[in-house]
Amino acid sequence: MRRTTASAGPATVAHAPGHWLFAALTTCFWFEVLWRAARDAGELSMSPALAAAVGLATQLAFTAFEASLGATVWASFGERVSWARLMAALLTVSSTEAAAVAITSGHPALPAPWPVLLAGPRAAPHVGPASAGTQVFAAFGALTLARLVLATHAHAAAARTSWRRAALVVITFYLASRCAMWWSLDLMRGHSFEIVEGG
Repeated sequence: MRRTTASAGPATVAHAPGHWLFAALTTCFWFEVLWRAARDAGELSMSPALAAAVGLATQLAFTAFEASLGATVWASFGERVSWARLMAALLTVSSTEAAAVAITSGHPALPAPWPVLLAGPRAAPHVGPASAGTQVFAAFGALTLARLVLATHAHAAAARTSWRRAALVVITFYLASRCAMWWSLDLMRGHSFEIVEGG
């Protein structure tokens, strides 16, 4: 038992530079995608580079929070997880999200129905105001599914646990974030405290 634990540490350290190399490349990819999207928006009060930097900082903060939450959850299960390794892995995995944003903004411009299949309903032509529930899952497409699968692998590798346990954690995180977004949208629309009377 001690021999296994001792060998796991150096392996983790040895792979850390590789993890962060891919994470750095993903960060560059995110910036370019956000810069192109901001450049094409045309109605921003800030420069495309500044808008991309703000968007990138937000993505990094969200990924850092996700890694912290994951490390805390695994610690509660008695599994020791390196925050730095999980952070680098999840940042690399977020390249699927960046690809979805790129497709939604038209870079590259794909023929129908590929944008919707890959990036979700948000990539479809705008047809009018959508409900909160529709907005929450508007980004769910094949790339979101790939992100969940890759994030599951990242958690399983970092915690050295089964794929099933990692999938449970990742799916719980995803559904919790969707519920929080749904509640936030309803709150902003003034619907959260409405009492619906049956008729």
